[in-house]
Amino acid sequence: MPFSLINVLSQPSLHILIWEEDGAYIAKCLDIPGCVSQGNTREEALGNIRDAISQCLEVIQEDANKPQDPLNSVELIERPLSEFIEAR
Repeated sequence: MPFSLINVLSQPSLHILIWEEDGAYIAKCLDIPGCVSQGNTREEALGNIRDAISQCLEVIQEDANKPQDPLNSVELIERPLSEFIEAR
């Protein structure tokens, strides 16, 4: 099934996961693959992820305005983890 980030623009809200790790706060937008940021404090991490989301949404909007080439469609493929891990 094809995966399209353009669908993010039609959502009423975004889901942000935030956690502390090794003295830093990590923030990840669950709705935009690869949209992750961090900060020294929770507030800084939230500010940084806000900037990252804004930048990602700009790119998504630019992509939405481009004509779609069916030969360059993005596809989400599920493969077992065992294919990527050497047998021990």
